[in-house]
Amino acid sequence: MAWSTSFYLVCDGLKGMPDSVNAVYKETIVQTCVVHLIRNTFKYSSKKYWAEIARDLKPVYTAVSPSAAEAAFESFRREMGYQVSGHR
Repeated sequence: MAWSTSFYLVCDGLKGMPDSVNAVYKETIVQTCVVHLIRNTFKYSSKKYWAEIARDLKPVYTAVSPSAAEAAFESFRREMGYQVSGHR
């Protein structure tokens, strides 16, 4: 069985992956895996905050809608005292 089209690919964030996949399957949407996105947030904080960040981010990535995710992120940002540049 061969694939003729791939519509959605979740990967670990390799830099060349979107270009490589889209060269063959032009309509494919490439998204970084939520686990990898969350794991990458830890490098911006001290290790002593990792458990707290992991706990407080869960409502963001388990939200039932984009608006619920935005509200959960805003709550996370306020609780953690973060000023996230570039985020509206």
